[in-house]
Amino acid sequence: MTIDEKIELRSKKLGVLIHAARLSTNHSMKDCAEAMGVTSGIYKSYEEGRRSPSLPELETLAYFFDLPLTEFWRNNVLEDNRKPLEAMEIDVLM
Repeated sequence: MTIDEKIELRSKKLGVLIHAARLSTNHSMKDCAEAMGVTSGIYKSYEEGRRSPSLPELETLAYFFDLPLTEFWRNNVLEDNRKPLEAMEIDVLM
């Protein structure tokens, strides 16, 4: 497998994980795009695996979904019965 094929496969996997996280948190594509500061079309391309978000975009999405960033490195998709994370104050995150 070439490096380009590996990158393409990883983008597809990340798209599936982003899609599953969005569905499990009941957000629309439009809401996610606005939270990330991208167009709905760009956000859709992330979920479809045609393009990958930058690390800061992915961090924003994890924060918006109230999920750990590591959620996007899983080997399986997020289930709907997840436990909510404890709320953290913004100064702690900074």
